[in-house]
Amino acid sequence: MTKVKTAVKMIIFAGLTILLLFYFYYLFTLPTGRAGDCTRERFNTFYAQKDNTIDCVFIGSSGTDRYWVPAVAWNDCGIASYELTSGDNHVIYTKYLMQEALNHHDVKVFAVDLRTFLRDMKDFESKYIRRLTDSMHFSVNKVKMTRAVLSAAEAAGCEDIDYSDFSYYYAPIKYHSGWTEKRPKDLINIFPKSEVMGYLGSPEYPFVYNTLDRAYKLPEPVFTDDVMPIPEGNIAIIDDLLDYCSQHDFEVVFFSTPMSAKHDQLAQINYAAQYVKDRGYKVYDFNKADMYEAIDWDYLDNLYNKNHCNFRGALKFTHYMENVFINEFGLEDHRKDPDQSVYKDWYSGFDNIMYWLNEYNPEFYKEYTESIGYKKN
Repeated sequence: MTKVKTAVKMIIFAGLTILLLFYFYYLFTLPTGRAGDCTRERFNTFYAQKDNTIDCVFIGSSGTDRYWVPAVAWNDCGIASYELTSGDNHVIYTKYLMQEALNHHDVKVFAVDLRTFLRDMKDFESKYIRRLTDSMHFSVNKVKMTRAVLSAAEAAGCEDIDYSDFSYYYAPIKYHSGWTEKRPKDLINIFPKSEVMGYLGSPEYPFVYNTLDRAYKLPEPVFTDDVMPIPEGNIAIIDDLLDYCSQHDFEVVFFSTPMSAKHDQLAQINYAAQYVKDRGYKVYDFNKADMYEAIDWDYLDNLYNKNHCNFRGALKFTHYMENVFINEFGLEDHRKDPDQSVYKDWYSGFDNIMYWLNEYNPEFYKEYTESIGYKKN
């Protein structure tokens, strides 16, 4: 009997230890808000959705989460979409983020940001890794992704990363000293969520709702058909990604969002676009004169800095891509589904965006809400 009691105590102790390790895993991790580019909140919101409710997933960098607005796409036409993004993202993450989405949802279409093809792995920094690894829930897929990123960075000769640092796999090793900064509510709410369904336009980024500061000298748009190679080490990563895509039934489109870019950056995007086109994939490059015209793009009115759009610009990009998803891929209007409770975060996300738009740009709020006949959900 004594042996049985001892065994039971050991099992209970082991179970509590495991639970505590997982609690610390989600408590001591990437900071929320602007300190973490809202990446943690974005991923927590993704994990909170009911399985098999998301049809479309955007994957990319800051050139994605400023442009695609899932809650607007929902309000416009009932597209159930999301975005798994982080600032300064690299294409090496894309395959693993696709798999992360597929582990939870029957995704019909992935949209991939070509800006991620341009970043050179040899210039990578640890913070670019942590924004994603420290936001993802623990899984075999996360471990594989972390190993792949560290291996590629080391092969590229990146010197900013400590490759023996186990905290890439267990974040509390890095963040445990932040215990004194935790508020009582932080100890309870270890899964803070995005109030705006992954879009960047949260209270931490009020400038997203306005045009750029007129004192900011923004160069006129450059259009070019020239081609410049992307970093050589990225080619094998892209080939691996495209091979992965060809082995699955989902659809993939690639895009480049409009920005006030220099010639060389646009020439590299042209290279990346042609590379995926040669493999049979569709590309929407919004840095072309005809696409500026198609979405009525006004770079002075639709950007808040040279690389990122404001809410006005986001509406134009979102509206265009909505039509692509409906007309070319037949995505459903889930506002007609019998159980609307599973989409509550899309409804509340749109209401929250309208609240912050009214707070920071009441003039455009009035114009926009009148044009769509907005009534709070």
